[in-house]
Amino acid sequence: MKQSFRFFQVLFLVLFSMGMFAQNFTEDVSVKFSGLPFQESWDQGTFTYNGWVLVPEYTNWSVNTSVGNPFPSADFSWEPVRTNYSLSLETPELFSGYLEYTTIWCDFDYKLENLNITGNEKLFLDVFHHGVWKNKAWFSNTASKDWTTMHVALIATSDTTFKVRFRAEGTNSADILHWYVDNISVYTKCNPPVDFALQEISDRQVSLTWNAPENGTGCPDPQWIHWDDGTNASAIGTCAPCFIDVAARWDAAQLGSLDGGAVTKIAFFPASSGTANFRIRLWQGPDAATLLVDQAVPTVTYGEWNIIDVTNPVSIDITSDLWIGYNAEFLGGFPLGCDAGPAVTGYGDMLNWANIWQSMHLAYGLDYNWNIQGFVETDADYATDIRSLMGYNLYRSEDNKITWDKLNNTLIADTIYTDHVPDYQEYCYYVTSVFPTYGSMTCESDSSNVVCADVVTGTDPLNRGGISIYPNPATDNLFVKSDFTINSIELLNYTGQAVYNHPNISEKTVQVNVANLTAGIYFVKITTVAGTKTIKITLTK
Repeated sequence: MKQSFRFFQVLFLVLFSMGMFAQNFTEDVSVKFSGLPFQESWDQGTFTYNGWVLVPEYTNWSVNTSVGNPFPSADFSWEPVRTNYSLSLETPELFSGYLEYTTIWCDFDYKLENLNITGNEKLFLDVFHHGVWKNKAWFSNTASKDWTTMHVALIATSDTTFKVRFRAEGTNSADILHWYVDNISVYTKCNPPVDFALQEISDRQVSLTWNAPENGTGCPDPQWIHWDDGTNASAIGTCAPCFIDVAARWDAAQLGSLDGGAVTKIAFFPASSGTANFRIRLWQGPDAATLLVDQAVPTVTYGEWNIIDVTNPVSIDITSDLWIGYNAEFLGGFPLGCDAGPAVTGYGDMLNWANIWQSMHLAYGLDYNWNIQGFVETDADYATDIRSLMGYNLYRSEDNKITWDKLNNTLIADTIYTDHVPDYQEYCYYVTSVFPTYGSMTCESDSSNVVCADVVTGTDPLNRGGISIYPNPATDNLFVKSDFTINSIELLNYTGQAVYNHPNISEKTVQVNVANLTAGIYFVKITTVAGTKTIKITLTK
């Protein structure tokens, strides 16, 4: 009787945390799972209280009752010494609940007490969804790290089960002392609108525009990635018979801006001066260690680009090298298309002949890049269907962002709004999106980026004077040029937080060093003597 009561007590608590009771409940009750939010502060001093699983069972993970933020915390210790190890701390199966059109986030604090700087000892945050583990963040032992808070997007989906794990991995655990993890929270957030911007100021009318929520927070824009210049200029071949792999390569440091993406198409240019059998291929890891796509190309058109859909798109692992290419089997001729160069050595010119990967520029003096490109778009795990978007709420502050008032009584259906302000002064705005959730409830997103309008003259002088920002995308330096004197420049990240502020400028051209900022989407707020404008930019590394 006690066991039966305990079962129904646990079942009730789980269903209550999911915001429902017995309706449409089809999960296998033999599987231990938890609704969101899932939170862990380790106050119970054990892994079993919230259903954590150690994989494998032997492990260096423990609950440390004397260290934490505040203590206790989960502790991966160097003892006993492990070599070539991978030891994980996994949540039970988590259920996202019936909140639609959301991104599932994981917040946590981590700390590293390092010993030897090798870069080989790592801590990974992974998510298990649709039958596979995917990495979402990682850290290495390049230096000791005090407590640091992380905010990581996992997946964007609803009505799904998944797991999260912290994975300590490396070649020799004696090179560190401890990885610590604390204050874990896994929860859902509805996706906010993007590209919120000031469109026009006309007398006391402020026009604002924005775009609908993107396909998952932080996901890359659809794009072709490649090292070649896009034009076929030459071809390589001659060996007879020949069986060869060619590829374009990206190392982990170049993939950060593609997190949340998947390779869905591969394009290549088979030259007309040859006949071959082709297979598109995709590899991951050093020296293309893991072959993930090996797909026959049944029909090839020579002398032009061939675009092939990847039957099973591959999620991009930002911790490992990515290789995109093809295999060619031919009896002679020159079927392997390339550009006019110069080669991006070690990246755009990789070939595998006789089971040895090498740069064709370094190995054979051929200063070209293969005509190979990969199309990256949002991973299916991040797909957000916005057809059920109910509308938007717009908020305004008249006291320098201290208090905010909602302007609309009913949801805004459009992505443009004109606000008739009461006086000539500065006003700040943000917009949110509203989605339906389970039953009659709704989910309002976090705010978009914040934009401010200085309504002082009753006109819109910025429309008579251009502002240009270049290059975009930028890597190390960003240039802002205006027809009017620039008073200040502020950079805002995707969540609207200021990451750079340069006041008191009094120049018309300004150089901004962005080398220390992480890759991603930012908003540049430029305040001139004539008004304020906000422009979206992309930083790549």
